[in-house]
Amino acid sequence: MSKKRILKEFQTIQASKPHGIEVSVPSDNIYIWEAKFAAPEQSFYKGANLQIQIVLPEEYPLSPPTIRFLTPVFHLNIDQSSGQVCLGFITADNWNPTNGIEDVLRGIFSLLITPQVEAAQDQKILGIFQDSPRIYERRARESAKKCR
Repeated sequence: MSKKRILKEFQTIQASKPHGIEVSVPSDNIYIWEAKFAAPEQSFYKGANLQIQIVLPEEYPLSPPTIRFLTPVFHLNIDQSSGQVCLGFITADNWNPTNGIEDVLRGIFSLLITPQVEAAQDQKILGIFQDSPRIYERRARESAKKCR
């Protein structure tokens, strides 16, 4: 079931390109995808070209995918060393097998516009976001400039 669903989702996303997101499978492994997209216009990352890796577990869709940014992005929901994304609904506790990769991609896109304070990946960056929003915005925009 897993491979069949993954292939179907892949084909659907390639055809629909939600938010202009393009997906590919860079190797022979259908469980590892890459996605490239322009950052949302409404975000601090406007103008950046971003890339993420999506790793689907063999138990997918019963278990959530793992998402990490391959391009460095200053964001409170993204681990600065690994690029790992913390998005509320893709945690093991909150994942619903009816969700799909397109939902995840839309969630990542939205996360860049509106960070999830309750799912902060980096407490130091969360502190900057809450205590010094101008500094957070400046650092986010600086990280976006490096991705053009």
